[in-house]
Amino acid sequence: MDGWKVSWTMADGQTFGTMWGAAPTTDGRSVTAASLSWNAQLEPGASATFGVAGSTTADPTTLTASCGRSS
Repeated sequence: MDGWKVSWTMADGQTFGTMWGAAPTTDGRSVTAASLSWNAQLEPGASATFGVAGSTTADPTTLTASCGRSS
């Protein structure tokens, strides 16, 4: 795979803070983590790891993410 992305929507009261190991894009409550030059190439069965920090004023919720290839 040449490039990947993971997208999700933050719940009400959640705020995106920072990300490492991926390039963040935000649009309102929508967040996308995209591969960087050094972790974009993934062979079948391989994985990549990135981290996210944020804050919330509500009870933490379960995150549902959508994963795929970068366009």
